[in-house]
Amino acid sequence: MQLRYIMLSPLDPPINDVVGLILDVSPDSLNDNSRAGEVELWDSMTQIILINVLETTYGVKFTTRELDRMGSIGEMRSIIEAKLAR
Repeated sequence: MQLRYIMLSPLDPPINDVVGLILDVSPDSLNDNSRAGEVELWDSMTQIILINVLETTYGVKFTTRELDRMGSIGEMRSIIEAKLAR
């Protein structure tokens, strides 16, 4: 299962691991459609913490426009992968 995930996404560590750690949930319980308000503990304050941790973990900085688009894990993954590909 992990091998399949690595082939789908170059992010290391996998974004589900990072989000799961912050939200104190199993990474396996998260998917690309997981979003704030649907996962317990994922509120606006946690979103700010999560954004900071993602920037630090992957060495990126998000624009305001990108932050506005980050409604789900899948959108976060897409934005981070695009930034890392540059």
